[in-house]
Amino acid sequence: MVELSTGIFFGIVAWKFHGSALSLLVAFLYLASVSIVLALIDLDTHTLPNRIVLPSYFIGAFLLGVTGLMNGSPGAILRALFGMTVLGLFYFALALVYPGGMGMGDV
Repeated sequence: MVELSTGIFFGIVAWKFHGSALSLLVAFLYLASVSIVLALIDLDTHTLPNRIVLPSYFIGAFLLGVTGLMNGSPGAILRALFGMTVLGLFYFALALVYPGGMGMGDV
């Protein structure tokens, strides 16, 4: 079931981003694979391992940043960083208000 759903998820991502830059497709396929792994681990253990989460920030940002630079839209990178910061602060506040419901891996 995991392999089948991963294949379907990859197919949906490839369909959504067909015609886009190859680097954008690669970035979203990477993020899709990480999200599948993290979702399954979270369902099983209710944890999100830092050894997977932390590198995915840098790799995802690099892949999407390269795509933004290749497409000539560095403003998109700044908007993404701003959005990531705002959302991260919101999740951090949620974790402080209700620590039993959300851990730092979720933040």
